[in-house]
Amino acid sequence: MSYFVDNPCCYSGPDAGWVQAAPFRAWLAHLSDATGFDPLTIAVAVGMPTRVARSLAAGNIRPRRIRAVDALNLISMSPSSIEALGKMLADATPARQSLADLGPWCPDSDNLIRLTGMSAEVASGLLDGWLDVCQKWVVWRCIALAQDITRRRTLAALTEANWCGRPDEPADDFLGDDAFEKSAALAA
Repeated sequence: MSYFVDNPCCYSGPDAGWVQAAPFRAWLAHLSDATGFDPLTIAVAVGMPTRVARSLAAGNIRPRRIRAVDALNLISMSPSSIEALGKMLADATPARQSLADLGPWCPDSDNLIRLTGMSAEVASGLLDGWLDVCQKWVVWRCIALAQDITRRRTLAALTEANWCGRPDEPADDFLGDDAFEKSAALAA
């Protein structure tokens, strides 16, 4: 067999770059159970779009296939590696920026503590802008939270405007590719 037949990510057929989602749905659930992080936070940690994690975890439309690169990013992490990376110190700027980008929809300190599980000191440091370093899981969680709030606000605005998507328009899970690219760069 050739390399391209054995490695489906490298050939150029109609299914090139896609893999079955079921094993990765199970792996995401395992990572979430073992680490205590929600699927969106795990997605940010492994460099996968949160929309993919949302679809894998509890989306109304459960995908049959996902991109091979997302599958590779997900399967490359174990619970112990996520926990170890999450305990490392990181620049708090991406966390502060993701919360600041929410503008008036940014949670207050009490809600940020409730939604993320971070301490009151870390939450106030992020919101007040004086926290320079935090654990990496805080950065992941803030980015995932900001993306989730943005998604919910977007869907609420579309619902309020009585927007009815046409079949050829992107579904809810395909909103926010630009936000993912920005947050992935910030989390790195």
